[in-house]
Amino acid sequence: MRVVAPGVWQFRFLWPGAFNAYFIEGDGEGVVVDASTRWSWPLMKKQLEGRQVTGVVLTHAHPDHQGCAAKICERWQVPLGCHELDADSAEGKAPLVRQSAAWELIGNVFWAGRRSAVSRRLVEGDRVAGFTVYHLPGHTQGHMALVRENDGVAIVGDVINTNDYLAGMVPLVRESPRTFSADPARNRESIRRLWQLKPRVICAGHGRVLRDMGRLGRFVSRLA
Repeated sequence: MRVVAPGVWQFRFLWPGAFNAYFIEGDGEGVVVDASTRWSWPLMKKQLEGRQVTGVVLTHAHPDHQGCAAKICERWQVPLGCHELDADSAEGKAPLVRQSAAWELIGNVFWAGRRSAVSRRLVEGDRVAGFTVYHLPGHTQGHMALVRENDGVAIVGDVINTNDYLAGMVPLVRESPRTFSADPARNRESIRRLWQLKPRVICAGHGRVLRDMGRLGRFVSRLA
């Protein structure tokens, strides 16, 4: 794993920045945040060996974020957590992708992992390994971010992306593709709220870790 900040690591995968996952330690917890696709299991398992894993938390229940969650929970006998509004999707009681039947099929076939019971139904204000939960809906109804106030590290899921797949892994700031967002307009409001939280390090679900907050500020100022 690559060190992002004290107590924060980013998993190393074969395609860097494509489907990110993080590991955070604090307040006696060691939590995997997002679980990439199911194909990442051998690498995630290897990088977690020897660590004290106490839980898995999803920023949102999409196939490319929950892929290894059930296997990690089973291997380390730890609970799965996500926002209460995404819990049904994580458990298999609702689709992982609700916007499009085609993308639901693609996500389930290529990326999704086995569903798992959600033991921690999180809401805004809850604490996870020294981070605070913020509900930032739009990409999904229960999308959330984790923010550590003392140093501004923010694990933001897909409220923004910091790459462009068409141009390669080019560092930038952009909205998640509308194809994957349940409510793009609401997601824009969540982007503005993220900016108001004054992050200093952005750990996105897709793309490189962003430390240039001027870039984020300029992007927010251009939002319609």
